[in-house]
This record gives sequence, C-alpha cells and structure tokens, in this order.
Amino acid sequence: MKRLVKIKRIFAYSVLLILIIINCKCTKDNESLLPVSKGILFFSDRDGDNEIFLMNIDGSGQTKLTENNFNDCTPQWSPDGKMIAFESNRDGNREIYVMNADGSNQTRLTTYSSSDWLPQWSPDGKQILFMRDMGSGNYEIYVMDDDGKNILNLSNSTFQDYNPHWSPDGSKILFERKQNQTMEIFVMNKDGSNQTRLTDNGSNDYNPRWSPDGNKIIFSSNRDGNGEIYVMNANGSNQTRLTLNNGDDSWPLWSPDGSKLIAQRYISGNNEVYFMNNDGTGYQSIFSTLSDIEYPQWNQDGKSIILAAKKYAEWEIYSVNITTLEETNLTNNNGNDHLYFYR
Repeated sequence: MKRLVKIKRIFAYSVLLILIIINCKCTKDNESLLPVSKGILFFSDRDGDNEIFLMNIDGSGQTKLTENNFNDCTPQWSPDGKMIAFESNRDGNREIYVMNADGSNQTRLTTYSSSDWLPQWSPDGKQILFMRDMGSGNYEIYVMDDDGKNILNLSNSTFQDYNPHWSPDGSKILFERKQNQTMEIFVMNKDGSNQTRLTDNGSNDYNPRWSPDGNKIIFSSNRDGNGEIYVMNANGSNQTRLTLNNGDDSWPLWSPDGSKLIAQRYISGNNEVYFMNNDGTGYQSIFSTLSDIEYPQWNQDGKSIILAAKKYAEWEIYSVNITTLEETNLTNNNGNDHLYFYR
C-alpha cells in the first residue's frame, strides 16, 4: 500500500506538473541544444520578480536581459542564436514574446484572454510552438510564425494535450494527451494532421523525447508498477524497458550524440540524476539531493550536464562533469535561479 501511494505521488508530480504551474509565475521545460558559445539562458527572482539572465557556460558574465516589475521567464534561443523567445505576464496574463540576443526590441507575439506558455522554436527558426489554456481544463498545442502571424491550433481536441516537442527535422510534433484518465503519447504532422497514438495501455506514458536522429523516442511509464524509462521506435513499435529498480524514474533526455541518456530518480526520499548508455546499461549516479531537482540537460559537448536544484536554501544552477562527477554551482546567489532550455 505504501508503495502504491508513492507511485501515485511521483507520477502526479511528473505528469501534473504542467497543470500545477498554470497557476504559478513561470513554466519550465527542456529541448535540444545550440552551440555553447551562445551561453546559458536562465531566469531568476534575485531582484524580487523573475527576470531573464544570460551567463557564460562557466557561470561568469551574468547579465540581466529583462527589467520590469513583472515575471519574465522560460527563455529559449532561436536556432541561429540571434533571437530569444520567452513568456511574460507584463501585460496582464502570460503571453509569448521575443527579443534580440542582447535583450533589445522586446516584442509581444500573442494576445489572448488566458495564458500562452512554453514557446519552442522550430528547428528552422521559422515557427514557434506553444501551449494555450483554453479554459475548463482544456489545454491545446498551437503554432505561429516567428513574427506572431498565422496562429493555428494544432491538437484541436477536447482532451488535455501537453509537452509538445518538434522532431529534429521539424516535420512532426510529439506530445502527451490525457484521455480516459491516463496519459498516452501521440505524434502529429507539423500542421496538426495525422494525429497518431503511439502508446496504448491502461497506465501512464509520459515525458517523451526524440532521439537526435529522430528514429527513436525515449519516455517514462508506470505500466510495470512504478515509473521506469522505456524506448520505442518513432512509429511506436518495439517498446522496450530500459530501467528496473525500486524507485521512480522520469524526465529522460538523450545525449547530443544519442549514445547516452540522463534521467531523474526518486527513491527512499532522495532525488538523483543519473546517466546510462542508450541500451540501459552503465548506470552512474552523478547528482543527488534530499530536496528538489529540475530538468537536467546535457551540455553540447556531451561531457557534462546542467540542472537547477534546491540543494540548500535557494534554487541554483549547477554543472556536473559526468566523468569526474565534479559539481559546480554556477549561479551561487541569494535568489532562486531556474532553467528552461540550455542553448
């Protein structure tokens, strides 16, 4: 009974996180990478409200890009590194904005009575994917041109649709859909057509991510009793379990070359980040805390990761070398610092 309660609690945290943060100040997620020369984008409340900052990969040169009395967060580099998409409530509710890489020319793209959040650039930089709160518990996946024109409802369903991700070539979008009280994984064309269910069972399948070559999908599932990491082909075939443990695993992510995976594990009151080979072998714990961890992400070289963690009093951003396990606090200040995408 205690184990069942724990499984339900951990799954609720992983799957319903998007629901919870709808009523919070900012949202978070993770995606693919840009050259490290562009630096790390993050948001911080160190000055009272959430503002967007940029720093070098070693934590130096921390520069504030936004400055107002509202909450600016979830920054993401455009593929060419010239623009940043982000969300802000500066005009009353959460909307999608863009700005130049130096923080200039901040421009609102969406105008909606409820909330738009989680902007994601398409691989070619011509479109931005985002989520919209339609009200009455209905969340849809939208896309628009990079200038805010041609807004289109892609998922267009009566279900709750979450966590969209572009395929590496930009032709498809992977997402989660909650129907019949379970979360399943779907894929659709970039125009919203041909919505195809990839998982189909009485349990919850969630946290899907494309492999760098677009041929496979990594995801979490509690189909075997607790949260574990699975992999499948891009068409949903050959669903294979990679982990087997007494904890609950979630938020898997491929290394830049596709040879390794990182994920989070909750076990016996402890949160940890680990990596393993893409076949599930070679498990190695690389970061742990009794408190919270957010979205570990690979650095572009595949030799280290970054993550946000509340290891002590505040949230900080850490870098961890996966070979030496050397851990570095990059932000180290009195505020709370959070990641969205590493670019």
